[in-house]
Amino acid sequence: MFTPFGRRLVERVDVAVGQRVVDLGCGPGAVLIPAARAAGPTAVVLGVDRAPAMLRRARTAARRARLPNVALVRMDADQLALREQSVDVLLAGFALGSFPSAPHTLAACRSILRPGGRLGLSVAEGWWWEGDPRWAWHAELLASLDLRIDMSGRLGSPAVLRALLQRVGYVDVRVSAEWAVLPFNDFDAWWAWIWSHGYRAILEGMSPRQLSGYLSATMAIGAGGGATGGLSGHRLVTDGRLLMTDVPACSGQPPDRRGRNSVRPWFDQIRRMRWPAGVSLSP
Repeated sequence: MFTPFGRRLVERVDVAVGQRVVDLGCGPGAVLIPAARAAGPTAVVLGVDRAPAMLRRARTAARRARLPNVALVRMDADQLALREQSVDVLLAGFALGSFPSAPHTLAACRSILRPGGRLGLSVAEGWWWEGDPRWAWHAELLASLDLRIDMSGRLGSPAVLRALLQRVGYVDVRVSAEWAVLPFNDFDAWWAWIWSHGYRAILEGMSPRQLSGYLSATMAIGAGGGATGGLSGHRLVTDGRLLMTDVPACSGQPPDRRGRNSVRPWFDQIRRMRWPAGVSLSP
């Protein structure tokens, strides 16, 4: 479901052959796989995630795509164990909102980017049900289950995202909004999808009673279809605005587009590093 967005982010940032790329919060590989293809077989693209299940899915996706240039590491975004100025491109697709402190993480990202390196982000302007009358029932369901979602600190507007990036030292920040359509064939596809991104934290935070009530209600709506919209009878679920950034680490210096043998020593250096507790690396 996120693959088209991942490809679009890689295109937007213009990942070049041989560049050192890190995908932060890589999940199942929606950004990681197109980034590895763009960087080419002589590069190493590092996927970072703290969830072992996501890393397993990303590893499977890389193997299916026959991309041996993908490496995966389990690591928290706020404790990036990478050397300063060692990365050409840093990507984060729909991951920023799940980090404990977005300003701290973005500042850490800036420190590991090489001069002229680029940061590419994609964030959702809002939850999929917001502003869509077809999904008004979902907001009502959350309220009926006494579920309150914290909307503070949201990054889903160009002005807020630009201001945050500039505050932590990025320059020449460019933010664009693009419309996206999310189609689902059935309830099962939608249910699997809501567990695959930031909404998972909301589901995991539900009590057993709340989760049971949520599942029962959404299944009933899925079976009924038609009038409530969204889960049965039509593929189109909702439209939403997607914000993407293309941010140079600093102005006035061109990106580093080096040749075929420039990246492997970097990966070897990564393998030799002393990783903090809880960090593991696998090719």
